[in-house]
Amino acid sequence: METVGIRVDVNERVATGHFMRCATISEQLQRMGAAAVFISADTQIVPFAEERNLEYHILHSDWKHLEEETAKLISYLKGTEIRTLLVDTYLVTERYLKTLRDAGIHVLYMDDLDAMKYPVEALVNYSPGYQDGDYGKTYKDSGTKLFLGAAYVPLRAQFTQYAEEYLKRNGLHRIFLTTGGSDPMGIAEQLIRRILSDPLFADVEIHLLAGRFYHAPESLFGGDSPFAGRLMLHQNIPNVAEIMAPCDAAVTPAGTTLYELSACGVPSVSFVFADNQETDALFFDKEGLIPYAGDFRENPDRCSEQIIQELYRIAALSTENYRKLCEKLQSSIDGKGAQRIAEVLIRL
Repeated sequence: METVGIRVDVNERVATGHFMRCATISEQLQRMGAAAVFISADTQIVPFAEERNLEYHILHSDWKHLEEETAKLISYLKGTEIRTLLVDTYLVTERYLKTLRDAGIHVLYMDDLDAMKYPVEALVNYSPGYQDGDYGKTYKDSGTKLFLGAAYVPLRAQFTQYAEEYLKRNGLHRIFLTTGGSDPMGIAEQLIRRILSDPLFADVEIHLLAGRFYHAPESLFGGDSPFAGRLMLHQNIPNVAEIMAPCDAAVTPAGTTLYELSACGVPSVSFVFADNQETDALFFDKEGLIPYAGDFRENPDRCSEQIIQELYRIAALSTENYRKLCEKLQSSIDGKGAQRIAEVLIRL
């Protein structure tokens, strides 16, 4: 049985989305008869891996300085006869990847930034905004195989199991909100206060999805909170779709969650707080799928106000137009991206 290595980190600074998409790909590898082992700098990945019964190996390195770990990493890969490695971290350097390549490791890199010409055997960028970019010119005659566009979104199977949930919705009563795994900017609290204090949303409840590293403020979730009974925290849960699909609308950072919401047919509004999120936000907005409210870092008040306006618009949709939008969202993604990536890894 072939084993694929997956080099990824997860901590308070690294978004959990990297780990989650890798876990989705690993599930597909297992379905195809291959095995996967998660390789990480430190033990912060352990609870995430053990919850999902995933094999892991700790390098005891510094996740911020990848070049210092190459000897340990290559030694482990050679010792376990792993010849294929999926790498999912923004902190790679050209030297790091070249060292792996020179050691005979076949690397597939998950690229969100297009920050440089990556010396790898295969590259995935599933943002549809990059599909018509300059990758073809950049990697011409390089030998790097390119796998671009929404066909490679590594969507968990759970998100395709609620295709008809939108038919049960009636009006704007439940809003799904996520602001990233740990929310270091405190965006969730700002949006929750703004939405739940609006008289037009007096009957609305918010379902906040947060990661393991999110610290819920007592002012929002304590017994004296003015939003008691209208604010539900879902922290580090395995079945996100189960929470997402019954919601009538959503507010989310741009990224993989846009595809998950689309698969569930949930009308949404996006914002960004990191540079790598903007491409997806602009594409979904341009295609008339999910409107983009702006960059939270530049003007939080303006971004919040735009989110409110988009929620007003969703609330005002007729039943017919609401369902048409849900169906349009669902038609934008087929949910087979993880399978396609797993097939690439097995072929490398």
